[in-house]
Amino acid sequence: MGLMILTGARSSAVLAALLVAVLGLTFWETREHGLDRRSTTWWLLLALLIHAPAYLALRIWSARRTADS
Repeated sequence: MGLMILTGARSSAVLAALLVAVLGLTFWETREHGLDRRSTTWWLLLALLIHAPAYLALRIWSARRTADS
């Protein structure tokens, strides 16, 4: 939401849809890795604040976690 407000795109349906998509993918990824509710909430809040970079960070973190297993 923060980036949408900073760019002046408060009513852009495309950006809102992208935010929902990022949050959905983040939720899916955390559930797939079996993270608890607290960790899932933390990742969702991070993704809500900084959108795509947070989702990419989650993907990198989960790939490294999977590689270590």
